[in-house]
Amino acid sequence: MTLDKLCRSGTFWLVLIVILFAAVICLSLAIPTSGQSSAQARSAQSALLSAPEPIYSADPNDSWNRIFYFLFSRRIQARLSDEFPEGAPFVDKPVFAFRPKFRASTRVFERTEIGDRALDPLYPVFGQPLGDRMVLNEPAYSAFVAALQDALKEDTPRAPAPRAVMQSDVWAAHDILSYPFSQPELEERRRRVLALLSQLMLKIALTPEEIQSVPDNYAAAVHRLGLPDLFQKGSGWIEIRWFPYRMHDEAAGFRRFVRVFLKPAHPPRDLRKFLNTLPDSPDSTDMAAQLDGVALITQLLAIDNRGELHPTRLASEIQVRVFNKTAADRAPLGGFRNTEVQVAEISRKLLLDPREAGGLLLEGETTPFYFPMAGNDYGFAPTQSNTLEPIQVKLRTRCMYCHDNDLRSVMSFGIARPPHFHVPRVRQLDAAGHEAADFVIAQKRRRAEFAALREYFRSSRPASLH
Repeated sequence: MTLDKLCRSGTFWLVLIVILFAAVICLSLAIPTSGQSSAQARSAQSALLSAPEPIYSADPNDSWNRIFYFLFSRRIQARLSDEFPEGAPFVDKPVFAFRPKFRASTRVFERTEIGDRALDPLYPVFGQPLGDRMVLNEPAYSAFVAALQDALKEDTPRAPAPRAVMQSDVWAAHDILSYPFSQPELEERRRRVLALLSQLMLKIALTPEEIQSVPDNYAAAVHRLGLPDLFQKGSGWIEIRWFPYRMHDEAAGFRRFVRVFLKPAHPPRDLRKFLNTLPDSPDSTDMAAQLDGVALITQLLAIDNRGELHPTRLASEIQVRVFNKTAADRAPLGGFRNTEVQVAEISRKLLLDPREAGGLLLEGETTPFYFPMAGNDYGFAPTQSNTLEPIQVKLRTRCMYCHDNDLRSVMSFGIARPPHFHVPRVRQLDAAGHEAADFVIAQKRRRAEFAALREYFRSSRPASLH
């Protein structure tokens, strides 16, 4: 690819926007303005819901439910897109890289986020970097500390699967709070909360054997939710990797790992050759003609009671796009009809319900979501618009943001490559293995926040674990 083509590539400009946007966010987090703390305290308190929800147990006052409440619950001011007529009147809003105009309500509506989805905790009060400060300002701070202390005191056994998910939630909060504040009071509180989070992670950590026993919630939900059986031999789905680095992995702080699957429209005679033609496909139309579908599945990592990282079979999010063809679909480049979208997200509440196999909730194409990046979703997506409030859209519209209006774009191969850049070969991975997880684990081990946490696990574990 020539330099001129690189500069004209949509991916090039998307990556450039992401870098610039991330730099602005980092600066806003690192340099608090005068008088910011009191305003943040008021905003943080008003953003919390009125009371905890029964997520990890039927008792809302359960310590785990209270912890979850402070990490995830939000009262949100949002605008509605014109897909929701009740939001009228609407005005045009410019949106990056989507379409020239986007219609959003002139009014702001209150929405609630319980948070029992595939979210990371402590996400910002929309438009403001207040997520980490929410649990460090009173009165939330004292109540959050009390919830953590109560969880450390309890001796009621919890099953391996909810322990793995709770550890993932607390781990994310730990990583977010691993960076110091310049304000002495906030810094003192941060250190105290960080210590309690570390203690709770160790307390609920699974043994390596328990991690192996955690059920495969995706397999359990395949038939119930009508999802494709990605891991079944002979299904036509194959796990692939081009570049090992994936933005989804880094956005999750390398606490989760993403796996990418493709389903060729026709069984290729030479699979290796077929896979390595995909990055050079001229456009998404050609890509969709060669494939019947693409899928992305995100699974959790866990830290065992010795401080070692392991992949789990717990899926937190599944995204599937099926490229439906016309009657000519058996031709070499069959006609494209439409793209069908399936998205499923983890629900901790359903995970504990024996009647709901898998703990995954299927989202419909018309389910209300927020336009990326709204503040509680992918950190690598450019900002949604010039408004501070998130814009509520339907799921299919949200997917269009990254995958074009017809949802045929395959981001795994949409990488702009400079001239003479070394490009690895596209490889088929063993779906029964965990090569994608191994790469993410290696990245996580290099990070300072994990090194400190691992040392704490090793120095604090009971003698019986040695």
